[in-house]
Amino acid sequence: GASIDTFALSSAGFYNPVIDSFFKDSATFYIRISGGINLVEDTLTFVGLKPLNNVDVVQFFIKTSIDSAGYLSPILTNPVLYVGTPIGYVRRNGLDGYTPEFLNQQFSIVGIVTAPPYIFSTTRTSMYVQDETGGINVYYSGGFVNFKEGDLVRIRGTILQYNGLTEISPASSSDMVLLGEGYRIEPRILRTGEMLSENLEGLLVQMEGTCGNTPYASGSGKAFTIYNGLSPLDVYVYNTTSIDLTPVQKGNVYRITGVVGQYDATTPYLSGYQILPRFQSDIELIQPAISEEVTLSLIHI
Repeated sequence: GASIDTFALSSAGFYNPVIDSFFKDSATFYIRISGGINLVEDTLTFVGLKPLNNVDVVQFFIKTSIDSAGYLSPILTNPVLYVGTPIGYVRRNGLDGYTPEFLNQQFSIVGIVTAPPYIFSTTRTSMYVQDETGGINVYYSGGFVNFKEGDLVRIRGTILQYNGLTEISPASSSDMVLLGEGYRIEPRILRTGEMLSENLEGLLVQMEGTCGNTPYASGSGKAFTIYNGLSPLDVYVYNTTSIDLTPVQKGNVYRITGVVGQYDATTPYLSGYQILPRFQSDIELIQPAISEEVTLSLIHI
């Protein structure tokens, strides 16, 4: 399932290693190494490992010590390499500046869940995942798959666009695989005055600003405006989050955390960017509004 340019042995765990053989058949590479080896310390580094087209999993089968019959014994757990294309690459726009360059093409990505599915829907899978290059919405209409914030997942799907929002859409639930748990993505802190834009779409962000209005009903949730310096940003809270917006008042200063989504029904999809809070803790009161009323007390002497 892959081609290899070369490989190297590193770390102090190898003692005079010798490559006895290196060959392949139609499906598998075989590498035989002899010499002193400490399994805890050794690292086998492949340089230029190139998975073939449509290959998103490379399985390694490793045999080490010789058993009583003189045969090499397999290790207890063989490593698996999951192949993923950087999210920032698969979601990039084409020459027109707003249509995904790889629209309707299939990719595999690996990322950490920043907004789990139940935040935005309880019947379909709509979540956000992020790697070091970017973030993207994962949308699967065939059912609900319950991942958690911090899960490391592999997603295989087709790049789509919905009202300006770039998505990767799996064909089945088996195209969404849990690889690990307990990871953390730190939110990107918005600069004072920074507006929401295409390069922030899909990312977990955080900012502090003054609330410009009382939350109002809109579609499947509620919306309000937060000022990042002099720049107004839209905040949209889905009803499915169960976030209580009753305390949110005009003039209060809040710290807002959420993923950046987009809902713009008309091309060229240059507006409609929103911060989407996930949890109650994503809306944190920093400072109550300063009263505009002035009370004068007159004392007659």
